[in-house]
This record gives sequence, structure tokens and C-alpha cells, in this order.
Amino acid sequence: MSMNFGVLHNGILVGKFLPLHRGHLTHIFNAYSQCDQLHIIICNNITLDTKLCEEVKIKYIPADLRSRWLKTELKGFANIKIHIMDEPTDIAEYPYGWPQWSKCLEDFIFYNCTPFTIDNKFTIFTGEQQDIEAYKSYFPEYDVKYFDYSMTRYPISATQIRNNPLKYWDYICGCARKHFAKKILITGTESTGKTTLVKMLAKIFHTSWAEEIGRTYVEQNVHDERFITDEDYFNIIRLHKEANDRALKTCNKICFF
Repeated sequence: MSMNFGVLHNGILVGKFLPLHRGHLTHIFNAYSQCDQLHIIICNNITLDTKLCEEVKIKYIPADLRSRWLKTELKGFANIKIHIMDEPTDIAEYPYGWPQWSKCLEDFIFYNCTPFTIDNKFTIFTGEQQDIEAYKSYFPEYDVKYFDYSMTRYPISATQIRNNPLKYWDYICGCARKHFAKKILITGTESTGKTTLVKMLAKIFHTSWAEEIGRTYVEQNVHDERFITDEDYFNIIRLHKEANDRALKTCNKICFF
């Protein structure tokens, strides 16, 4: 159950979440506290989103990954529904594309956001002050609520994070940090001190590391390298990837392998 104040019923919150940060979560929970059901709509414009990432030389963040981030952070909130809305790729740049974009959003809400209550009334929540009048103009039948999360404890924007992820690391949601972490690989022949070096570097930089799994696996399961099978190699690869993923999830800006 949400913390409904008896005023609103069905909420709409639209954004790119490129990437998801703690200001977004504050905005979402503010809206959720006023709804019986909240629909979060991820705007997906592959052309524009790719450009935004390429301009700052970060890896492209697809909409399905952003959806996964939101679902991870909002797990357990039954009345929050997460959607991906594919925008027309030829839409005019903001703010000139409002007529076309609002029609796209209106159709998407109609076909995908089933009202939770019989009054069929929606409220749009926005964190952009410059969008308030446009929402009111193109969605006159909806209420519009503005919430400025930057005035609370998170004075941050997704643009700032894209421009310098490591500088604003603490604002990035934990599930999204893996995408921006710098990965440092120590490589070399056997028994030259790689594992010791990786541990030392990780402790100096107050971050996580992942050890090479092959030796441990052989010692525990094969006992003699001469008898390693194809199945063993696949197991080693899988376990090594799992170890890498665990290290990335808990790293502090950089991660050693």
C-alpha cells in the first residue's frame, strides 16, 4: 500500500533516467506517497539517447537497462508500474517537439496505463518547472504536480552525471554504478604476485577487487590441471564472470581485476 493522502489516485511520472540517480528516487517516492498507483514511463528515443551518451563518451544506456535499474531499486512497491515508451525518432528537439511528443504520450497512457481507480483520473508529476505549462496545455484533463528534488538533499541532474560520473558518484543509484565504474585489469604470467597486487591496490583505493578463479576452482574440484575438461573451463568462465559482477556492484568508482 502507498501512503495515500486521499487526494490523488493514478499518477504519471515521465523521464529518461539517463542515468537513474537519487534525485529521481526522491521524486518517485514523493509522487508515490500521493497515489494509489504510479506509472513510471521511460522515454526511449534511440537516436537522441545515443547522441547524449556519445557526446560525453560514455557507453550507451538502453531503455531496457534503465528499466532494470528502476525495477531493482523499486522492488517491493507493488503499485508502481514501469513502462518503456518508444518516441518517434524524427521528433523535433525539445521544446519544439511538444505537440508530437504529447500525442505520443497521450496514446501511450491510454493503451498502457490502466487506471487503478474507477474515476479514471490521472495526475502528472514533473520535476521540470519549465514543463508545467506545457503539460497543462496539452493535458488539460489531468492535474499537474511539480516537485523540485534539487531543493531537497539531491542538487543533481542526469546531465551532470553523464558529464562526470566519478565526480557525482555518490548520487548515482547503486544498481547503475556498474555502468560507469572504471575497470582496471592486472595481467601477467602465473605466480608473479598479481593477486597480492590487486588486493593491495583495492585496499589503497578503498574499493573492491575480483581474483582469478581458475586456480581456486582447480584446487577444489580437479586437483590436477592435466585433467581439466571443457565443462570445467565453462564453469571457470561462469564463476569468474559472477565474481567480476559482485566486485563491480560494490566498487568505489574503480574496480581491480
